[in-house]
Amino acid sequence: MKSAHEREQLIKDINVLLTQAYDSTLDEIHALLKRIDDVELKVSYLR
Repeated sequence: MKSAHEREQLIKDINVLLTQAYDSTLDEIHALLKRIDDVELKVSYLR
């Protein structure tokens, strides 16, 4: 069984990983939304 300190450190490490994954997902969503905006802008110029 892990000590209280080891469990606390594991929780902190997991939180860091979750935060990084969340930030990465937001970055990917932002990039996709930017691409959609760029395509819509190009389409509007063609009309």
